[in-house]
Amino acid sequence: YLDTRSIHYRSAGSVASLIIKYSSVLFTFSPRMDKFVCNKGFTLLEIIATLVILSILAAIAVPKYVSLDESARQRAIDAGIAELNGRETLTWSNEKISVSGWVSDAKTFGEVDKYLGDEYQWDPGNPDQNGGTLTFKASHPVALSRVESTNERPGSWSR
Repeated sequence: YLDTRSIHYRSAGSVASLIIKYSSVLFTFSPRMDKFVCNKGFTLLEIIATLVILSILAAIAVPKYVSLDESARQRAIDAGIAELNGRETLTWSNEKISVSGWVSDAKTFGEVDKYLGDEYQWDPGNPDQNGGTLTFKASHPVALSRVESTNERPGSWSR
């Protein structure tokens, strides 16, 4: 044995072979001893272990992706509610600084821009009774409640 280069000499009958182990690739000298033959490849056990690991990762990732999609829809509903609140506050503020001042909640509600985009469907309902429903990309409609605007504060929307 030559320990410095981890080369092992062994004779099998009249054919001598040198085996050099480097990393995970096995190199073997040919019987003529003039070139390397490279034995590459994966064993069946390595392939099965890789498939098992990939299937475990997939089993964990798919449910998280599905819950991520629903979570994104809920965040979009929250963004729509925030947009409604911002629009109502802006409309209320414009009425407050106008010559006539704030008149009524029905007037404020009637002047709020209710178009939130193509992805949203909003049924505002009656502003005196409830806030209606808001839907994002045909998901489950979310019931909204609305606090009426007064002379002291704008109306507000919430779940």
